[in-house]
Amino acid sequence: MSERHTYAIVLDVLNPALDISKVKTLLKPSRSFQGWWNHIPGCSLVTSERSADEITDEIMPASGDARLLVMEVNPTATEGWLPETSWAWVRRRQNERAD
Repeated sequence: MSERHTYAIVLDVLNPALDISKVKTLLKPSRSFQGWWNHIPGCSLVTSERSADEITDEIMPASGDARLLVMEVNPTATEGWLPETSWAWVRRRQNERAD
């Protein structure tokens, strides 16, 4: 099994070409994504064994010409103001990295 990584996927939600429902359908747990979080509009966190390039290639058709950023993040170095359900998701990723 390949190593899992956590990525932030940020989309330009102000772009009318973006079909956010198509993107969300792609991001839900599947062969590509083992975990998915979306508590801030236009920003999702995913857990995947794929690379940032592979994730971008998968999302591009659903994003239209909207700007898109896929960036690996370190869930052990986090801070912010989020609901407890969000922090629970991040803590699970922290534990995965610790194993």
